[in-house]
Amino acid sequence: VANQGEAERLADQAVVEANRAILERVREEPDKAGMGTTVAMALRWRDTAILRNVGDSRLLLIRHGTVTQLSTDDVPTEAELPRYVDYYFRTRGLSEAEARSRASSTLTAALGREEFLLRTHQKITVPLQPGDRILAIVDGIWRNVTTQRMAELAQQYPDAERFATELVAEAERNAVQPGGKRDDLSAAVLVEPAAPDSPVTNFLAKRGPGLHHLAYEVEDVAVALEAVKRAGLRVIDQSPRPGAHGT
Repeated sequence: VANQGEAERLADQAVVEANRAILERVREEPDKAGMGTTVAMALRWRDTAILRNVGDSRLLLIRHGTVTQLSTDDVPTEAELPRYVDYYFRTRGLSEAEARSRASSTLTAALGREEFLLRTHQKITVPLQPGDRILAIVDGIWRNVTTQRMAELAQQYPDAERFATELVAEAERNAVQPGGKRDDLSAAVLVEPAAPDSPVTNFLAKRGPGLHHLAYEVEDVAVALEAVKRAGLRVIDQSPRPGAHGT
């Protein structure tokens, strides 16, 4: 990727191609008609986060202990809401209160719709500062964990992987409580290096933007490490050792 403009075009293309893939799958398998998905995508280009959003999955910025929502949920506006309320009230037989509740959370945009190709998805760019985190979450997370609690968890768990794990666990606990919302629970974290000489900074300087690492949970780390070696993959450590922040 030569420049930010090219990176942004790639992000846009990824959203459009994902939509086309869903539509093609439905044409091949008609029983899957109606399937779709939301999008919360983050791409790092140098010191800029390139974000794309569709639906009610959310993108948030965690900076200096504060959580700020960057994306906007694709739900009816105040002007559009009465039309949706009327639909649920008259055609679905819901009470007025139920119709209003359902209407307020109805998605007005999602992948898997022909008309999506004619509309513009949310395009957001954010200049990153050292220590920033971009958080991508589905509605099962934000309906069950407040932004204030997310900020507390981010401060309590500086390691991005541990933070995401604890965030999902808290949403899962809250979902089964009275008033909780049972739904999918997924979270991903994009991290900006916290210091000019950190391992992540050095990795980016040497290799450029891209995937830094994947984490897998295994029953025995030593056994898994030996299996990776036998498969011919390059390893950094020849034996298990503690990770960042005690992980």
